[in-house]
Amino acid sequence: MIITARRQGEQLCWPEPWTRFSARTVRDRGQFAVGVHNATDFLRPATSGRAEVIAEPLQQGHVQQLWLVTITGERGKALARGQLRLQNVPLPGTGTN
Repeated sequence: MIITARRQGEQLCWPEPWTRFSARTVRDRGQFAVGVHNATDFLRPATSGRAEVIAEPLQQGHVQQLWLVTITGERGKALARGQLRLQNVPLPGTGTN
């Protein structure tokens, strides 16, 4: 899944929407993840073609998660690299900490 947006005629992709994916990783503990920091480096533009997203968990604790997300173009060159820090919080109505 590639998340894209258009801005001034450019199509962009970025790692931040992958927080929704990482939120699923703590659902079985009665939690969901909220993004608290996103640092993205856009390395080169891509105007067409497919891209691959690899989201690698660097740390998944009870309270926080840290993910490295790399987006690579179809020619094998990195398009963007991002690091996401997420806070795990209780699902509403679960009463868990």
